[in-house]
Amino acid sequence: MGAKRYGFQDPKAKKVWNFVWLNLVAIGAMLALFFAVLHADAATGWFRATWRWFSDHEVLMALAASTPFFAALLVGRASAAKARRKRLAEARRKAEAEAARARAERAERRARGA
Repeated sequence: MGAKRYGFQDPKAKKVWNFVWLNLVAIGAMLALFFAVLHADAATGWFRATWRWFSDHEVLMALAASTPFFAALLVGRASAAKARRKRLAEARRKAEAEAARARAERAERRARGA
């Protein structure tokens, strides 16, 4: 029996800590952006100019608005491809195990018959 690993040598613990600190960074960035927009009256001109530019370029406005949707589609497509590869690999392993079992049974029958 192997010794149990703890700390960052354990991949599960490392994943949990990565999840936690990345979420803390994301929450910090979100709060910084929220308070910057809430209290930065100087940015009003920049926001007005950005809105005016996007209003003049409606195709880019629609693209910017739909970007999260397309990103979600890409993630879903990649996830589906990964699941498909995993199912194919599992089916291949199962077929190889079945073939090995069948070969072993044939060899055993031959040995008994001889």
